[in-house]
Parts: sequence; C-alpha cells; structure tokens
Amino acid sequence: GAYNETFTKQRRLIDPDVDEAIRVCLEAGVRGIEVYYTYDKNRPFHDRTGSLITTEERDILIAHYGGIARACGVLATGGTDFHGSNKPQIEVGELDIPAGLLEELRESRG
Repeated sequence: GAYNETFTKQRRLIDPDVDEAIRVCLEAGVRGIEVYYTYDKNRPFHDRTGSLITTEERDILIAHYGGIARACGVLATGGTDFHGSNKPQIEVGELDIPAGLLEELRESRG
C-alpha cells in the first residue's frame, strides 16, 4: 500500500496495481503480507504537512490487505515502520497489532 501511485495521482486509497504486485509476489512464493502498517504516517499518505488520510482510512487499508492475506491463505504481519529520528512522526509500538500474528509466524516456521 505504501507504493500506491493511484493515491498520488487520484487520491484513491486502493491501487489495483499494488494488488497485482501482491499477486505476483504470492505466485513467486511469498508467504506473508505486511497488513498492519502506519500508512497514515508514511508515503504516499503522509507528507511534510502531516497525514493526508484519516485513521479510519488507514484502517480501510489494513482491512483490505488483511482480506487479501486471508483470501490467499498467507500470513498477515505488521510493524510501525519506526526508524528513529529518520521518521520522527512514528513511535515504537503506536500501532495495535494483534498478538496472535506472532503465534502464527512461529507456527509457520515448521
């Protein structure tokens, strides 16, 4: 979702090209999708002026990518994308990520 050219050009949250890229990656053997992410604090949904989307719109993106993960039977993962002073708008642990995802990752190891 962070590579959404449709939002950059047309302000649409869901980019069919991103969904297609996910499909290609899954066909190549990728076993998970980063679903939980601070979209509202990262490009293209954030710029020097702040967030360009609401937390509700962020949650729509999370639900969308979570739906793809469930439909394709792959793992959902998540992270805040904290990078310290390089991204001062993001704090460690500010995004609620279901604890059950960790157990699913552990189980997937085999």
